[in-house]
Amino acid sequence: MNTNSNIRLKANPNAIRLFWGYKKSELTKEIFYKELGETFMPGTPVALAPSGLNGYLPAVLNLDEGLKFPDEVALIVYPTVELYNEARQNSLIGRLYTYSHEGVFDMKQSRGQFPGTVENPIKHGNIDRWGWYVSGNHFDWQRGNSRLLVLSSEKNLFEILISFSQTIRSQLSQFRIDEIIVMTTASFASVWFYSQDAELTFDLNTISFPIEGVTIHRDLKSLPFYLRNGNEPLKIDDTLFVQYKFPRELKFYI
Repeated sequence: MNTNSNIRLKANPNAIRLFWGYKKSELTKEIFYKELGETFMPGTPVALAPSGLNGYLPAVLNLDEGLKFPDEVALIVYPTVELYNEARQNSLIGRLYTYSHEGVFDMKQSRGQFPGTVENPIKHGNIDRWGWYVSGNHFDWQRGNSRLLVLSSEKNLFEILISFSQTIRSQLSQFRIDEIIVMTTASFASVWFYSQDAELTFDLNTISFPIEGVTIHRDLKSLPFYLRNGNEPLKIDDTLFVQYKFPRELKFYI
């Protein structure tokens, strides 16, 4: 496995799995956080890195339960879609990982999908939810920094964020943003900003982010969390956005 911090292992943006997870109703918030932090989250790279996992950036949102928004969102990054499908369909560990979601999430509501482009955002097959990336470049998602916005609006967020994405695409380098990933319904959205070397501390007005009529529930900066022996628990008490750091297999990038 790769432990050399100077090697950049890049992933195709088409292979970034976007996930919204809803807590199982029978779990208390405390038990949900304990299961996520001690088992499910650290177990994701431990289980999937041998099958090619490139990066894993989960966030616990801790929003008002009355809002009926996701409890967790995540980016699960593979080098290619083919490797993701291979891990999910033809790997026993991958299949076990898929089933493990049912231990913490209500899988009737919780769903993942891949992103499309700004020109052709991908709509989920069963719900009115769309995903897309803006730059389309290949990056190492264990490098750099990410910033996550969690939004809602009575206006059409899909239309608002498509327009924003189209406008900012030619200005990304000006703000030292390397990628933007969006997953949105008409009323709720998660927007990930990514930079290889910038801290992403810009004011949203500076990038002309559409704030009017939009509620920003969370504005989170990713925190690095290192998995060295594969059994490091993550203590979760509140809102948290993590960028996992873990060894990877070089053979998937050759």
